[in-house]
Amino acid sequence: MKSQKPNVGILAFGSLISDPGDEIAPLITKRLNVSTPFSVEFGRYSGKTRGGAPTLVPVTKGGDPVDATILVLKNGVTERDSVNMLWRRETRTKDKKSTYQARRTRRAVRVKALRDFAGLDVILYTDFYASGKIRNPKPRNLARRAIKSVRTAPDGNDGISYLIVARSAGVETPLSKAYAEEIMKQTSTASLEKALAKAKEARAKESSLQEHL
Repeated sequence: MKSQKPNVGILAFGSLISDPGDEIAPLITKRLNVSTPFSVEFGRYSGKTRGGAPTLVPVTKGGDPVDATILVLKNGVTERDSVNMLWRRETRTKDKKSTYQARRTRRAVRVKALRDFAGLDVILYTDFYASGKIRNPKPRNLARRAIKSVRTAPDGNDGISYLIVARSAGVETPLSKAYAEEIMKQTSTASLEKALAKAKEARAKESSLQEHL
C-alpha cells in the first residue's frame, strides 16, 4: 500500500520552533530547515501572554527573510485541525473545543497558508493585521518593552527570553543585534542571560516590597 504523503506543515520562525505546544508537538514527524518566503522583524507588541513584549511577525517594510523550521505533521492530520491547533497555541487557548475564527480586530491572530511550498501541500503560519503591528520599530523601544515584560509575563514568556530563544535558533533580523545590545545597555549587563536575571531580581524585590506594604 502506497504511503500517504505528508501534506501539512507549520512554519515556525519564533518561539514555536522550540515550543510548539502540547497539541502540535506529538504530531511532528520531522523538521525542515528553510528560509521564510517573506521578511520578518520584531514588529509587534504582544498581549498578556508575553507581558507586552516584542514578537516576530511578517512585515512588508523592513526586516529580512530569516532561518525558519517547518514542523511537518504526521499523515492524516487535516488542514482544518492544524489551523485550530496553531491558533490555540498562538493565543494560549487551553479549551481544545475552541476553533479558529477569522477576525479583523487589531490584536487578532491570523492563520495564513502557503500552497505547494517546500514539497508539502500546505504550510501554515501566523500573522496579524497591519493595524496591530509596529510601524517603525526601534531597538531602544523594543528593549524597554522587553525588560518591562519580565515583571508581568509568565516565566519564560517574557521578551528577553523570547529574544534568547530566537537567536539560539538562528533567527536573526536586521534589528536583532542592536535590540539585544540595547537590552544589555539598559540593564547595565554583559549578556542577555544576565539582563534577564537582573530583571527577575528587580521583579522579586518589587514583589517583596508590595507584600510588606
